[in-house]
Amino acid sequence: MMLSGYFKNPDLLKIYLIRNQQIAERDNFLSLVEFYDNCNITLENVKKQISELYNDRKKELYLILSDQKIKNKDTSYIQKEIDFLKPDNFQIPLFFITNQQFRGHLSYSDIEFIENTIRQIFVYVDSKEPYTIEYNEGKYYYDTSENKLYTGIDFYRKSYFRSDKIEFPYNCPDLILEYYEISLQKYKEDEKQKSSIMYNEIEVTKEFINLELTRNSILIEGLSDAINRVKNTAFKSKSKIQLVKYCKRYDTILNNKLDEINQPQQIKINKPNKIKKEIKSFIQNVNDKENFIIKLKELFLNEKGKQIKAMIIILERNELLLIPDRQFLSFYNSLQTEFYRDIGTYTSINDEKEKDFDEAYLSKFEKVLKPLITKYKTK
Repeated sequence: MMLSGYFKNPDLLKIYLIRNQQIAERDNFLSLVEFYDNCNITLENVKKQISELYNDRKKELYLILSDQKIKNKDTSYIQKEIDFLKPDNFQIPLFFITNQQFRGHLSYSDIEFIENTIRQIFVYVDSKEPYTIEYNEGKYYYDTSENKLYTGIDFYRKSYFRSDKIEFPYNCPDLILEYYEISLQKYKEDEKQKSSIMYNEIEVTKEFINLELTRNSILIEGLSDAINRVKNTAFKSKSKIQLVKYCKRYDTILNNKLDEINQPQQIKINKPNKIKKEIKSFIQNVNDKENFIIKLKELFLNEKGKQIKAMIIILERNELLLIPDRQFLSFYNSLQTEFYRDIGTYTSINDEKEKDFDEAYLSKFEKVLKPLITKYKTK
């Protein structure tokens, strides 16, 4: 496994190892420490083989050197070979140690590179600080507290929306609306904590929007000045121009939100709002629904379509999920809302029927869900 990642692309070995550890934890319940201990044991065994070859050759050269000295012969060439001898001179054929999967040779420095990569992962894990892995094809965000990798829009979501700090998503305009909702919620919580008696949700929301409008206006003005200063030079920043465009769009969103609040509320008669069902209303025979749903989302971070339907089938078989007739669309919408990501289209999930599934395929999901079911299912 390690060699496969290393020889495919050494620069991406860190990501490759983290991903495989997560798969091992999900499928075989192998902890982070156990996984990397097994990696290090394997590496140590290979290093030992190379060290034995190195030490045997060194002993052989010293015996030759001793013999040449006794015979008063020139020993300079022997001494030179001893001086330049190093473990990297000895390589192990990959063909035999990888069950014929790889050709070529493995050197001592190759092993040290892999060991150093594992050490780097543990430095971040021990510090409990998230970090960004950059490479030519994009970026990864590694959340050490969750031991999970995030890429694409999730990379930006984790980078900008941290627990300790929420930042405007300059490089990902698709997250601007999400930024507004998260920032507003945090502002409301802070204001309510300061004074619950004086708290007024509408007034606090207006306050937040006006603060954001002011902040956004200052940013647009500063960026526009910077662009104008280099307008007639070769250093005109395309990124700054793009940023101004997105900030202006955010300005429009904020003003629209403010208009919605300021408009008088129209009284609707005989048109009661349809209450959307939450996902927990479909969950049954579970001790702690809130935690059960949280753990379920952690188990299924990226799956969609057929994989989500397999999850549903296993939960139904274990009587933890009940979807009444003609309510699958309601269930789908609540699941999409709860998972807060793309879980596949309604058709891709609803049209997959249990009779069409191979039992071997379903057994994989049964194995993944078994610990969760055992822990939370009511006796």
